[in-house]
Amino acid sequence: MRLLLRANAHRTQAGEGTEVAASPDTHGRERWQWDVRLAPDAGSQAAEPDGALVASGELRLADGKALQVVARSAPEAAVPSVEIHHVRARTELTRELQEVMVLLSGGPGLLVEGRHHLGRLDALILEGDDPFSVPLEAEGAEGTELAVIRLKGLAALGWVP
Repeated sequence: MRLLLRANAHRTQAGEGTEVAASPDTHGRERWQWDVRLAPDAGSQAAEPDGALVASGELRLADGKALQVVARSAPEAAVPSVEIHHVRARTELTRELQEVMVLLSGGPGLLVEGRHHLGRLDALILEGDDPFSVPLEAEGAEGTELAVIRLKGLAALGWVP
């Protein structure tokens, strides 16, 4: 499954920052597996669920502002990681079979799979039978930063929208 989430669809939660994506995305509906958030500010961190595994990275936006990207997961569900890439020329990312990948753009001008234009803080989630190889291309000479969040499933891991 592929899901494109525009920046204006992310949920801001008091004291916890901005939720970009989560599974499940309705709190209390099913057992929590993972989430990806933007920390409220560089010096603070939202409260972590008991025993959660946490990974983070600093994403620089096109306007120079920096945001902390935080990926959290239940330890029995997945292991999170956050990579920051500066995309200038055409490049390709790969993902594994039991991996959910979230691509979070730091600026305008990022083309994914030759058809998805990601703007500032837009996200594309890939899981299941989606391509395991994802071509990326920056549309401007200066390029753009991209946070690549990987959630490596310890069992069947999915995304419950």
